[in-house]
Amino acid sequence: MSYSWKVRALCCAGLCVGAGLRAQEGSGIRVRGMPEHAQVTVNGYPCAIPEEMVLTPGECEVTVCAFGYTKKTLQVVVEEGSFTVVDGRLDTARLELTDVTAQRAHFNPRDPAGLNTEYVTFRVTKSAKCTVTVKNAEGKVVCEEPVESTGTWEHTYQWSGRDRETHEPLPNGRYELYVRAADGKDTREVQVDTYIEYIGAYPFVTSYTGAGSDGLVFSPQILPAGVFLVQLHGGYSTQAGVVSGSLLYSPVELVELGLNVGGIFGSKQSEDISVSAKIALEGNVTSDPAMGQLYASALCLYRIVHNNDSSGANKCFMRKGLTFATTCAYGIKGFTVALSGELGASSETGIKKPGFSTDVGLSLKYQNKICSIATYSKCGTTVGNGSSSSGGNGGPDSVTGVSVHCVLPASLVLGLENNYAFSGTKWEGWELRASIGYVINTKLRVGRP
Repeated sequence: MSYSWKVRALCCAGLCVGAGLRAQEGSGIRVRGMPEHAQVTVNGYPCAIPEEMVLTPGECEVTVCAFGYTKKTLQVVVEEGSFTVVDGRLDTARLELTDVTAQRAHFNPRDPAGLNTEYVTFRVTKSAKCTVTVKNAEGKVVCEEPVESTGTWEHTYQWSGRDRETHEPLPNGRYELYVRAADGKDTREVQVDTYIEYIGAYPFVTSYTGAGSDGLVFSPQILPAGVFLVQLHGGYSTQAGVVSGSLLYSPVELVELGLNVGGIFGSKQSEDISVSAKIALEGNVTSDPAMGQLYASALCLYRIVHNNDSSGANKCFMRKGLTFATTCAYGIKGFTVALSGELGASSETGIKKPGFSTDVGLSLKYQNKICSIATYSKCGTTVGNGSSSSGGNGGPDSVTGVSVHCVLPASLVLGLENNYAFSGTKWEGWELRASIGYVINTKLRVGRP
């Protein structure tokens, strides 16, 4: 008879056997010698108390692992009425760097909707000094930051897509991310690619200035460098139909050029055909992604309108106008609030006796990966020679509306706008406008090589 059975028999007889001894019930395993904070699994299930586990008799697979050590897997036989002792001692692991992954194929550092961060994940087998280095296509280091070791295998680094010195958003293109781990004895390095790419989160048009066939011509965000946007617009209002086409292009970062040709048809008062050209500039005031983004834009628009009076007077005239506008916007976590101001001047006789218009606008926009929803309102007044720079006859005092834009899948832009016009407190009418656009990026091949 074994000593364990002798002790059991004495305990069952009610006799005291030594100090602190008691009858052992059940069967299972005891793990001895394992490192602190080790994790033990039995047949793939984690154990809440790894030092001692009550198990059903039979064969089982026991795995012992701990950060900084080599994992051990054992086949253990559990016998009825006894606890099997398992050696939990582990060998020190060699440094290995694995599973390095850039979570996003492309992202937009200027997008306030949550697509402004690249997540790099990786695994290390032991404590090490980890560093992430980002290089552009020319091999220049644009970012280099340490990754704090937390005593776990999994690590995540968030890259904002901004230059380490200027903190400005970097331009479109491919970037190489190098993850390096060193423990004083061994060094490991793995490289992955990511893309900064603005198309997937196009700064949808949520502008609050302009009128006539140009529609809402000014947006607080402009296209990235090297990108074309071709759009067709069609609309109908209580007074007339609107058709126009536009081309936007950004030749360099933070600069946008635009051309629009359109007309208003079917109006009982007048019909017009207009051509306009614009240049827009944008700059970041603050660029801390955690605190949101504050940026400002400026626009200069020149418009020529040929107006045909369809009320029976048979009066035709050519009107030229110049508009200046500026917008200040703040965006964080998908929401953007913007305040805009506009000053315009136009005349049938060039610079002689022009009419002046002033407008202020306010908007709120929510944007995610493929959709933008905005509500906006602007109000203003016209003084001088009877007309605003938009080519209308004074125009309404205020406009309010809602717009929805979607990107399908990454280059096709669909839009729908519904606007309501007021003169003072009197309702003047409504306008429903739809648009379809296509984005052409000349500087980026979407996807990974």
